[in-house]
Amino acid sequence: MYLPDDLVTLLSQHVAEPADGGTDRGLFPGADGIRPLHQNSAGYHWRRARDAAGVPSLRFHDLRRFYASGVSTPPG
Repeated sequence: MYLPDDLVTLLSQHVAEPADGGTDRGLFPGADGIRPLHQNSAGYHWRRARDAAGVPSLRFHDLRRFYASGVSTPPG
């Protein structure tokens, strides 16, 4: 899977910085910055974002399909 270099750098920095003196930091911390998001949080934030963008029928899985189609098709 391709990730732009800038994104790799940002993600590496994020997980390397301990939260509140801890030694581990998740990729998607919850509101307290330490514990992970609740299992329903991703869906909640996804629905808010897609509704605000005016595409209420767009499913998160649709993004996966779109990305997979793009990376599996040779350029040109």
